[in-house]
Amino acid sequence: MTVSSIENALTHHIRQIVETHFDKNHFKVFSFVFSLITCLCAASVLIISIFTPWLIQYLNYNQFVINIIGAFIAIGMYLPLPYLGYLADVHGPVILAVLSLFMFFPGYMVASLVVRDNLHYIYLCISYGLIGCATSCLYFSSLLTCAKVFPNHKSLSITAPVACYGLSSLLLSGLLDSVNWFYYVNGDLNLYRCFRFFAFFYFVLGVINWVSSVIVTIERDLIFEEEQIPLIEPDDIHKRDFSVFLKDHSMYLFLFAFFLIVGPLETCITNIGSITTVIDPNGRKAIPLQVSLHAIFSTTSRILVGGSLDYLPKIGVTPVHLMIVLVLSGTLAFTLITQGSHMDLISIFLGFSYGGLFAITPNILVSIWGIGIFGSSWGLFMLAPAAGSTLFGLLYALNFDTMCKVESRFCLWKVFSALALCTVTSAIIIFFCNKVWAKRNAFKC
Repeated sequence: MTVSSIENALTHHIRQIVETHFDKNHFKVFSFVFSLITCLCAASVLIISIFTPWLIQYLNYNQFVINIIGAFIAIGMYLPLPYLGYLADVHGPVILAVLSLFMFFPGYMVASLVVRDNLHYIYLCISYGLIGCATSCLYFSSLLTCAKVFPNHKSLSITAPVACYGLSSLLLSGLLDSVNWFYYVNGDLNLYRCFRFFAFFYFVLGVINWVSSVIVTIERDLIFEEEQIPLIEPDDIHKRDFSVFLKDHSMYLFLFAFFLIVGPLETCITNIGSITTVIDPNGRKAIPLQVSLHAIFSTTSRILVGGSLDYLPKIGVTPVHLMIVLVLSGTLAFTLITQGSHMDLISIFLGFSYGGLFAITPNILVSIWGIGIFGSSWGLFMLAPAAGSTLFGLLYALNFDTMCKVESRFCLWKVFSALALCTVTSAIIIFFCNKVWAKRNAFKC
């Protein structure tokens, strides 16, 4: 595939420096390592549950407002992804690295002003929408860089950045928990300092990601020079392959199943703070622990899932079988929430389900529909958490604000009974999709 004019403009000077002063193989390793480091630092948006108690305390937000902010996060993270994926497939991941620079900094700067000046919550919604989109750009750029630099090692090139992203929320929550600079003298979290820190931190990280993503352009340029036959424009190749993807009816069923499980899981991430205050006897003090448990088991699940992909076919198990297990893990977590007990187990099962699903689903897409349209196919699937988080989040907020005014460990049973039913439905649909794919021998992994 040829290098587009936009990709050439964004990478020209960096490529000249790299090709003159660096060995290409060494730069590939550099790009892979720094893409993983970027993923390790990318998920500050996932630790919003640490901030929500202080937003409620200092800005008088209720759970409905918190979930409106969560909806803007989901919309920012997931709704633009089909277009971002298309841009990355045609112009390279470098364009996403550049876009992240111009959204992270103003997003967190505006958030800091909202906290300092007590501005209307709509400004915080907009800022977190930008932060959500910037997060996707930064993470997606790194993921695609890893996947396209080492396309023949899916268990490494896809699972490693996915696992690092899962670990990111654990590292960032640990940073906030351990550095006194982020706190007032009385022990309350200083949101203004937190948001300012992230603004400058992500500006630097975005510049590094810009440089590391250039390896994809260098690799593509070398392949094109060796072939010396630009017979088809990159946009034409992409449209042809993506058209096949869109005409596959099983894809739409799989997308709906993904919506039914990932929407409720995203809702739990946004609201893990309030869920903890309802169920855990330690209340707000237990929130950092639950965030950490979720992150630890999310990362563990990503690693285990990625490490097992090369061995599953040898024992007659497809990735879809593993995906069903992960879905049912979410079902178990929601069932425990309806019982109003075992918050630690709830966080563990939620993390295991969430992390594993975001590791296995990209691999299924690549295995069935190919790496060439991975940016667009994965981008389309990210509409599921965008819509699901918004819908299920508002349902949760309505339930919480009406049923949890009086303290009760069982006030969430209605909404989570419904969510558990959604996840069971998801597992049934995924099982059916696997039957369809097995008949046509779709899995190449």
